[in-house]
Amino acid sequence: MKKMMNRMLSILMMLLVAFEADAVESYAYAVLEEASAIMMKEAEMSVMQNRQRQRNRRRTRTRRRSPRVTEVSKEEQTSGTVKINEVAKETRHAQVDLDTLTAPYVAQDGDVLTGTAGSYKITIADKATVILNGVDITHIPDVALYEYAGITCAGDATIVLAEGTTNKVRGGYENRPGIFVTKGKTLTIKGPGTLESSSQGWAAGIGGGKDLECGNIVIEGGIVIAKGGNNAAAIGGGWSGSCGDIVIRSTVTLVTLIKEGNDSVYIGAGKDGSCGKVTIADGAQVIEE
Repeated sequence: MKKMMNRMLSILMMLLVAFEADAVESYAYAVLEEASAIMMKEAEMSVMQNRQRQRNRRRTRTRRRSPRVTEVSKEEQTSGTVKINEVAKETRHAQVDLDTLTAPYVAQDGDVLTGTAGSYKITIADKATVILNGVDITHIPDVALYEYAGITCAGDATIVLAEGTTNKVRGGYENRPGIFVTKGKTLTIKGPGTLESSSQGWAAGIGGGKDLECGNIVIEGGIVIAKGGNNAAAIGGGWSGSCGDIVIRSTVTLVTLIKEGNDSVYIGAGKDGSCGKVTIADGAQVIEE
């Protein structure tokens, strides 16, 4: 009996030891599993943080490498050679409807003139390029109060005749030309459009007026029809006035010179006046009527 009791006690002790071992092992396994999960989360967080730091570094490098753009340059490929143009500049292009004017107007560089002008004086600012897009400046009254040209160039000026347009200009009081340029300055006319310019008396179609000094005239393009008044040139000086040099290039489409008044001339000095050098390029289409 005693032996049986001892054997049963031994078996019971073995079972208790086995149970405790299993419990310890289960607990150790659970602890290990939880620690592994924590480590995986920390590893994932570390990877995400590293990726974010790399993205931030790339953005910083990009910002540092990107130049601050203050001007825009243009490049164009010409015959296999890269030609770098000067820095592009913003140009003012104001659309000016002459019908809406309520006072004299000074056209600025880049202006596009259109419509019909009344009796207000139209001036082109010094060094300005102005586009005529179908203007009619022929309504200035022939009285002393309106003693100014149809278009007055205050300094060096370029007039561009818009393609497909006819532009008509006539001076005011009888002593004034259709288009006038200040002495010592140069007027350049170009573009594919048409210009008809005349005076109402003793002045040139393009140039000077009676007892009036004018500058240089260069015609590079377009169809130009100029009518000279009494004792004046179609292009050049007015009666007893003076004119600078006159150049008509071969690039013009056609220049028509009309002697509209008594003792008028086609080109150069008006009666009792003076003119600089007159140059008509070979091949330039110039006719006299």
